Amino acid sequence: GLSAALQLLHALLTDFQWEGAALTHSRSLYAAQHEARTKSLEQAANLALLQAVWGGDERFLEPSPASLAQLELPQLEEALRTCMATERLELTVVGDFQQRTLDRLILAYIGTLPPSAATGSGGARAVRAPTWPLATLPAPDRSTPVRRMRLTDSEPRAVAYIWGQCATRFNTGGGADARLGAGGAALLAAHPLRVSVSLELLTELLNSRLFSVLRDTLGLEFLFHFNTYTILSISNNKLCFINCVIFFLNNLKRSTRAAVRFSEHQLLPTNGFVVTISAAPAKVEAAHGAALGVLRDLQSGRLPPTAYDLDKARRAVLANYENHAKENSWWLSRLQHVQADCLPAKDIRCVTDYVHTLSAITTDDLRAVCATLGVGEGEALSVIMASEPSTAAAAARAAADRPGPRWGGVAVVVGRMAYALGAVRIGVVPQPIRPPSS
Repeated sequence: GLSAALQLLHALLTDFQWEGAALTHSRSLYAAQHEARTKSLEQAANLALLQAVWGGDERFLEPSPASLAQLELPQLEEALRTCMATERLELTVVGDFQQRTLDRLILAYIGTLPPSAATGSGGARAVRAPTWPLATLPAPDRSTPVRRMRLTDSEPRAVAYIWGQCATRFNTGGGADARLGAGGAALLAAHPLRVSVSLELLTELLNSRLFSVLRDTLGLEFLFHFNTYTILSISNNKLCFINCVIFFLNNLKRSTRAAVRFSEHQLLPTNGFVVTISAAPAKVEAAHGAALGVLRDLQSGRLPPTAYDLDKARRAVLANYENHAKENSWWLSRLQHVQADCLPAKDIRCVTDYVHTLSAITTDDLRAVCATLGVGEGEALSVIMASEPSTAAAAARAAADRPGPRWGGVAVVVGRMAYALGAVRIGVVPQPIRPPSS
């Protein structure tokens, strides 16, 4: 398996085959997926949120079928070859293998890779840009802090998303990092895991508070999660074009309900969180307002994290660590960018000191990270999308709700060793079934 994976990597970087038929098939498949996303209540609301977060900048949004239709195979090949460079190739292997075998395979398949280079406009060979990232970040569109939308759906339901900025996990220079104060433990002040672990603890803390306030106190039934995300940086001037080619560059990761998932990408100087609420259309506004209140109370210090909150969140995060530490994919995500020069703050301590850092985090560290949450007036962005029934569905539901006779069920009557079957007419005047006379 390891040999086959490295062979595939070598083929992708040296002898990738570009076929027009495959591009046509990919366009058709993506067009069908795009149409399905726009008809889904949750995913349509997610797309609307991304539009607001990235100010409509197409570089950071999902490509439309129209933009994909403009792609030609030579342009596609040139753009992807520019991305598939080897100058900053970072190889991480996790699993059961022998070191001698791994060394031999790496020498055979990775050591024989030629240096990557792109062809400039004048025909000269120009190596890849030496710095990351080159993309400029768009400002969020805060002209409408709360966007209310409707979408035809077969069931009466609604979703609400609340987005805001927060501190980056590895101090990549985001605006929220300037509000990050010193923590309670002097040893953690400069530790690369301080903010990352604090965000994991804050996730559990917020989930608990949202559950308590919105469900127990207000009696609202809903599903929610608090999720932080970061974005992948492309070291290339053609980020807009490349994003239309690589469909999986969706920077706001879709997460499962009642679960928190951190993105694996950590390079751009921005970070944020998303609170997702699912509720009935009549209750989604109240749930949205209450959730925003929980965030603001935590950010302002009116209801700061307590020692009880920290201990409860620490137990949950530690249990999650012990569970996922058995998975190779978890270790791969932890090791990602440890060797990268473009993220100097992340080093091997992010792997070896995780449990120690989790134990050393204090309420002061959590308060410092809470202060970076962008939930004030004019900072947070929200999308509230509720369903509305189609005309046919509404008519069918109204007809089903009207009282009237209907047939249903089978009755079996036993009498004098004889069995009789009959149907019960259910309505305003029920018709009883009489047993047959002997």
